[in-house]
Amino acid sequence: MNVSPERARTVPGSGLPWWGRRRALAAVICSCLAGGLLLTQAASAAPVSPQTRVRLAAGAAAAAKPVDRLAAVSCPTGRMCVAVGTMGNSPKMLAEKWTGSRWSTMRLAQPAGAVEAGLTGVSCTSARTCTAVGYDYGPNLGGTLAERWNGSTWRIQPTPSPGIGGIPFAAVSCGSATSCTVVGYYDFDDPSAVGSILAEQWDGHRWSIQSLPPVGNGGADFTAVSCRHPACTAVGDYFGQNDEGPGTAPLAMRWNGTTWAVQPTPGDATENETSALTGVSCPSARSCTGVGISDSGGPLILRWNGARWRSRSVAGNFALNYALNGVSCPSATACMAIGSSAAARWNGRTWASQHIRVPKGANGLSLGAVSCSSASRCTAVGFKNMTVSLVKDILTVAERWNGHTWTAQPTRNP
Repeated sequence: MNVSPERARTVPGSGLPWWGRRRALAAVICSCLAGGLLLTQAASAAPVSPQTRVRLAAGAAAAAKPVDRLAAVSCPTGRMCVAVGTMGNSPKMLAEKWTGSRWSTMRLAQPAGAVEAGLTGVSCTSARTCTAVGYDYGPNLGGTLAERWNGSTWRIQPTPSPGIGGIPFAAVSCGSATSCTVVGYYDFDDPSAVGSILAEQWDGHRWSIQSLPPVGNGGADFTAVSCRHPACTAVGDYFGQNDEGPGTAPLAMRWNGTTWAVQPTPGDATENETSALTGVSCPSARSCTGVGISDSGGPLILRWNGARWRSRSVAGNFALNYALNGVSCPSATACMAIGSSAAARWNGRTWASQHIRVPKGANGLSLGAVSCSSASRCTAVGFKNMTVSLVKDILTVAERWNGHTWTAQPTRNP
């Protein structure tokens, strides 16, 4: 990606919109609490399709008005960010722009014939060049969606949609103004098909599907990607199976400009446990950080040193149920990872946890995406849960890191 190559993906317990991005970490159930929708782990091991997850999320949040969520953010400079997500109970695409003083909504091109649509990833190489990706629902189930920002308008780009079901696009990373890679999955709504990972590349003229090696014996899922042209690293999880049932383990693949290859990661998908990577950021070819959920339900951090992935621990009071949703590394010695209402910061030697205060008037905070233009300038986005006169609202939220503290920024809720 650009200076901020990571875009967050959600995990169980984060409360962030699982829709449009993740096939499942073995099992998830939706429960509607006083403040809004929370996603929590369940004991069942049956995979839940993305489209089913969308319907569950929409149904559980039906009593909330409005329901606006930011799912991804990209900050190519310290004074400019673009965040994307969904708005409304029947999701429509949402994009907001930060210009250094305030957030404002952006007018998006609407896909023809779509009943519902959402954006799940965004990557900006400059203040005038951004690519956003997601999904749309029409009469023939879900399809891929990509839009390009030229500094003044968003335009839809034609994208191939393989398979017959699922919500394919999860994340995008643009290594340059004319080179982008998007990842996701497809066919998880087809009971007769094994879910397949998906990668497509933009060459400055068109999107084309890339060939990927097979992985897992029950399918796999890409959730995040980070590119430094021409190389890219994509992460997610893959399914395994043994006599005790299915499990998931972290998945990482590397694009060297010609082919994709699987990179070994810690974890075993046949151990009937759930672990996955939900975010990745690669400031250089020899340095990548992947974050997600460990088999204990807590934070998972893996570091790539150019030869292999190694686990890293977080110092401080990081609650056991705080999985990490996304990460941004502006350099090899500076990273910020986000986990719901907490963060973890890498200073080149150790990871230390940070608490993010819930905004005034809110009774819940769910952050899932972070983008850093420098070690002292990061923006995290998600949503907050509000209850006013017994009416439950889910509203967009943005938090700003200035090198010392996190501060809430007012966002738009159309």
